[in-house]
Amino acid sequence: MSTPAATKQAAATTALTPFNKAYVEVRDSIKNDLDRLQRLIPSSCEMKADQLMMACLNAMRKNTALATCSKVSWFRAITNCASIGQLPDTQLQHCHLIPFGGEVVWVPGYRGLIDLLVRSGVCRAVACGAVYADEVAEGRFKYWTDETGRHLVHNPDITKQREDVNDFVGVYVIFLPRDASQPGQSYYMTKQAILRIRNRSAAWKRQGENSPWGTDLVPMSFKTVTKQGGKEVRVSADVMRAIELDNEAEAGEQGKKPIDIEIFGEEPPAGAQLETKTDKVANKLAEKAGKSKPGTTEASGAPTAEASHTPTDPPSYASPSDWEKCIAYGDTAGLGESGCEDELEKVFHHSPNEIPLEFLPQVIEHFKQMAEKAQMQ
Repeated sequence: MSTPAATKQAAATTALTPFNKAYVEVRDSIKNDLDRLQRLIPSSCEMKADQLMMACLNAMRKNTALATCSKVSWFRAITNCASIGQLPDTQLQHCHLIPFGGEVVWVPGYRGLIDLLVRSGVCRAVACGAVYADEVAEGRFKYWTDETGRHLVHNPDITKQREDVNDFVGVYVIFLPRDASQPGQSYYMTKQAILRIRNRSAAWKRQGENSPWGTDLVPMSFKTVTKQGGKEVRVSADVMRAIELDNEAEAGEQGKKPIDIEIFGEEPPAGAQLETKTDKVANKLAEKAGKSKPGTTEASGAPTAEASHTPTDPPSYASPSDWEKCIAYGDTAGLGESGCEDELEKVFHHSPNEIPLEFLPQVIEHFKQMAEKAQMQ
């Protein structure tokens, strides 16, 4: 039986406007999840979970369309903010919460990628710039490649007022390594190359000029060249995670990954893929014991009638020996096997028995860097 106070609170919530009702629901749900969010925030980041809550609520006030998005997508986006360690929609413009198709989508800004590169110690500084046709004609921009790498020189006229900042011919990024004695790395992309990437974006296809590609072409171009150039730089796991999420957002697939309903605390929308913590534990134990996985008979391991489907190529996952390499580095960093599993879940959102082969080098490199840092201390 509900108490009079609970009945009164429910009645008050019912009387709220749709926006205020969504605001209260999100606020109260985040409050109940502050401890978990604080654990997700990287130790190198000074951000607090309650600051994250206020930033998310401020983002909803600025863009009321976020109030119509599903609660599940809200918590997916908030979890991304916490695990990356950046506040959304602040003056720093590190990352943004974007309503797209009834879902809250987490999108990093180019300044956010630069912050992660510098914070991780990979670079001491990163700079982006746009190049205009008159600068090329006047010899104030040069870009060339030789046996020592890529080089560029840019002397922009900072006194010139441009009527259309989007009328650039290309953009570039310069990565200055942590070791000041080493030369920087540069990467240049033409506007045509940028627009080809834009034209593949789900946001551009759906919203056109009303998408970030239409309203903020220069910042989006800076982010694109930073992502492309970052492929040639030794980036950290946080940067790789941010780029992965941004690629999912560009493809319109960020909300299609399995949802842990024990975290989000509500029934997900129709059609959402479900994966509970119990499923993950069961799969892991089954693999270690060599038994059949859920959906097969214990005797033969053959698919049950309920799980039967047309045969497809099995997903490619890292082998147990690959995970042992990560544990070896983790032991050096003082984590132990359970600590390695927690780190894997926190940074890459995978369990040891479901590391995609395509991410294995990144996972190993992450634990290797942790071991190197531990040895230096």
